[in-house]
Amino acid sequence: MDLKLDGGLYGGRLGMNLLGFAETIEKCFLLIFIELMHIILPVIRQHIHLLACKVFKPPGILRGRKTR
Repeated sequence: MDLKLDGGLYGGRLGMNLLGFAETIEKCFLLIFIELMHIILPVIRQHIHLLACKVFKPPGILRGRKTR
């Protein structure tokens, strides 16, 4: 598989530069996505936990309250 973009408006070298640029952007988006997941996932987990507690009503320790 040859990744050289020849002819037309762009020469081969510029085509390779564009491909490299696209790869760099892809990596950046991936990193940003991973960082966002690190922020979002615990929030989602907490919401699921609270929903589960409302549905199943576990004993107080799991719900974060002290039972007396």
